[in-house]
Amino acid sequence: MGNVLRQMTQGVSSHLVKSRGWTPIRTGSRELMELYSSSPWLRAIVNKIGKAVAETDWRLYVAKNSNGQAIYDSQIQRASFKTRQEIIKEKVDLNQVVEIIDHPLLDLIHDGNDILSGNNVFQVTQHHMDLVGEGYWLIERDGMGVPISLWPLPPDWVKRLPTKKNPFYTINFVDSSHVEIPITEMITFRDPDPANPYGRGTGIARSLGDELEIDEYASKHAKAFFYNRARPDIIIYGDNINSDDAKRLEEKWLEKHQGFWNSFKPLFFSRKIEVKELTQSMEDLQMVPMRKFERDTFINVFGIPPEKLGVVSDSKRSTITAADFFWAKDIIRPRVELMREGIQRGLVPQFDTRLILDYITPVIQDEEMEQKVMNIAPFAFKIDDFRDRANVERLGGDVGNSLVIPLNSELRPVKEQDESPPTPEEESLQELLPNLERDVLADLEERLPLIGEEVIKKIESQKD
Repeated sequence: MGNVLRQMTQGVSSHLVKSRGWTPIRTGSRELMELYSSSPWLRAIVNKIGKAVAETDWRLYVAKNSNGQAIYDSQIQRASFKTRQEIIKEKVDLNQVVEIIDHPLLDLIHDGNDILSGNNVFQVTQHHMDLVGEGYWLIERDGMGVPISLWPLPPDWVKRLPTKKNPFYTINFVDSSHVEIPITEMITFRDPDPANPYGRGTGIARSLGDELEIDEYASKHAKAFFYNRARPDIIIYGDNINSDDAKRLEEKWLEKHQGFWNSFKPLFFSRKIEVKELTQSMEDLQMVPMRKFERDTFINVFGIPPEKLGVVSDSKRSTITAADFFWAKDIIRPRVELMREGIQRGLVPQFDTRLILDYITPVIQDEEMEQKVMNIAPFAFKIDDFRDRANVERLGGDVGNSLVIPLNSELRPVKEQDESPPTPEEESLQELLPNLERDVLADLEERLPLIGEEVIKKIESQKD
């Protein structure tokens, strides 16, 4: 039964992968990437996201056992962002995870290739992801087979995806050359399409196709409007004008008055001519509100706080401050995490499967909350911690690492509860404690009135 089910599932998976290979790039993908250079708001949003992702500070770690030997730790490699960073922080303190400062993988991520720096590689890859939903890296190797360069490829260059029977990417370069690249030489990133998750990806910008065209046409209309000296379309007519006269009049009018440099020049006629203006203005077309609406649509679809793009008409100081937090938490970190997953799965094993790739979180901590904590418990922070908050030079040494403890406070280590069973002496003492407490309270009740009377007598004698 198990073999039958296995054969059935293998047959289904082979059909899925086979159909995947023949899926062409979506129509309009090249145009979306070209719009990055001509659409102002698309450029502003995608470029800002790409640059922020490219600024990621990558870190490399390795787990070690009790003997100090490097080991494979799947828990850390597969953990979510928050869990992974908590585990790494805890195990670094216990010397069970060690950070690697110098490694060829870090050099590769930083250097990129001979033309694009590592920063450029990550930036353009993120552009491809946001625009088209796919990102591809071609790996260049040295004579020993070690990766030495990463070359990002535009998604529309990838004409065919690999399958089990044909594990090659079909790449068409700009010079029309046709190359088959093994699946082992490519690193892929994809935002899957729910309609066909096994095929090509889909980018956020694709959902804005109509909005992009509307904004582009509105911009071109405004350009044409001002190119014609900000004059509306007109109809010129008169009595006894035949078709030949109308043709000559049109040529003369266009020759003498079309374009900015021919503005304000008079035109004289020897007969009665009338001009009818077809009144049309930006206000009539609601051009400005329409373009603002399209701008807001772009911002909302990408989920970007408007303040990050300089749109502060409805903002307050609190929303401007919070914009950085939501920008890093909801926009940048998920994209960086997707990149990390692709690199950990596809590139890291080519150096050492035991390596753990991580990064410094782009999320800015809540400074106001941190300050409140420091105000409540200042004795829990070092002097240099306060100097860091004030943005002044650290003192260092014993002074900078000192804690300011109030005179009436005492530091006591928190002892874990002893789970061992109590000794016979401890059991007998616990039995005596309730009786002892009762006797002490009864004795105090008897003595307190007498003590009070003696105190009153002493006070009265001092008055006399």
